[in-house]
Amino acid sequence: MVSPFPVSSSSVIALAVTSELVAGAISMGLGGYLSGRVEADTHEAERLRESWEVQHQPKQEEDEVVEVLGRFGLNRQQCEPVLQHFREHPDQWVDFMMRFELGLGDKPDTSRPFTSALAVGGSYVVGGLVPLLPYLIIPDANTALRYSAAATLLALFVFGWVKAMLIGSPKRAKSAVETLAVGGAAAAAAYFLAKLFNVDL
Repeated sequence: MVSPFPVSSSSVIALAVTSELVAGAISMGLGGYLSGRVEADTHEAERLRESWEVQHQPKQEEDEVVEVLGRFGLNRQQCEPVLQHFREHPDQWVDFMMRFELGLGDKPDTSRPFTSALAVGGSYVVGGLVPLLPYLIIPDANTALRYSAAATLLALFVFGWVKAMLIGSPKRAKSAVETLAVGGAAAAAAYFLAKLFNVDL
């Protein structure tokens, strides 16, 4: 059944997409903030736990140090100077356990949650503006759709190329084509799913 209210004006689509972009950016930004907050809270909680163990369970913690250093071929006698150093410098002992026992690096920057929120939310907006721009410029929705699809595919290709360049991969063309294929497949799936449920596009 075809919708009795076909969408032929780009302004209607632009308004709907803009509303979704704002809501999506807020949602993604909050997700990025919470992720950064959890990382910082986890690091702090683990450090407090390790500090308590170093203070109240030193023998057990020494055994763990010997176990870690044993991976590098050191026996307990060879580890004794390190253990003595840690006994005199408990903060460095905790640093060692955080990194080599728990696999946690330096304390996350306190601004990390906000930076993550801005990066994730901002990226969502920038990515969403690419297919939206034609609808802001071209009044006819059908014409704007074709330009939007072309702009999106081009952006996907460029993104894949830039991603490979940033990570130092020599297979930039392959990365660009893969990104284009995956993104194009996702967009096509969304389009035909909308058609399946009789949403006029």
